[in-house]
Amino acid sequence: MVLGTLAEHSLPFIMAPVIVNLARMLAEDKVAPSRMKLSRTSAQYKMVHGLGKTFSDRILSNTGKLPFSVNLDEAT
Repeated sequence: MVLGTLAEHSLPFIMAPVIVNLARMLAEDKVAPSRMKLSRTSAQYKMVHGLGKTFSDRILSNTGKLPFSVNLDEAT
């Protein structure tokens, strides 16, 4: 959830601990979020080697199977 929010809103990884703390404060069940930890470094690692790798693998596997086009714009 935290990584998805960071990626969707283009937030820096330094916001990961802030979002985790916010989730702790807003949660009705105080036990589950109290054990949740996500630092800036681990958020970056999980994004690059977890979500990023999964999406890259899926895109690369689909490009050989499905037709696609690439539109390039020469504007700077």
